[in-house]
Amino acid sequence: MLVDEYLEHPPDGCPESVNIVQRMGFVPGIFESLNSDPNHGIPGVEYENKARIAHFGQNLRQKQPIKGIGHMISVHLQDKNLQILFLAATLTLMAGFFAKGVASGWLEGVSVYFAIAFIVTLAASNDFWKQTQFVDLSDKVADQTIRVRRQNKNGPQEISIFDLLVGDVIYLE
Repeated sequence: MLVDEYLEHPPDGCPESVNIVQRMGFVPGIFESLNSDPNHGIPGVEYENKARIAHFGQNLRQKQPIKGIGHMISVHLQDKNLQILFLAATLTLMAGFFAKGVASGWLEGVSVYFAIAFIVTLAASNDFWKQTQFVDLSDKVADQTIRVRRQNKNGPQEISIFDLLVGDVIYLE
């Protein structure tokens, strides 16, 4: 079955999108409803481009939310080795109180607590920094150029995929 026959007489149970394309008048109707031309693309006038963005939205990539430093710290505190070290610090603190008294018995236990805090803060900040760098790098990689026909110009124009508008005619390679 040819595509034109399929679109003109879709079988029962076909996707709703085929019925929508049929109601719009197939490809010429879609171009007309978008105020675009298959040979020349969209007019590309600045006020019309702004109207397209306002109506259809801008072609932006959704950024992954960056997890905060507090989340990173809580993840690192889930580490079993650090939990055992924390327990050892608590036992050392209690043993120091009983053996040396309150005046100097707290030094060893508290120094282990400070070491745990330093390790967790350093690891969490390192993970946070790596995550922000990864998101920035992903944004740079995602910004690709695409060839479109726009503004009645002969031949393709190279634009960023983030500048792509509804109604642009895209060259597929």
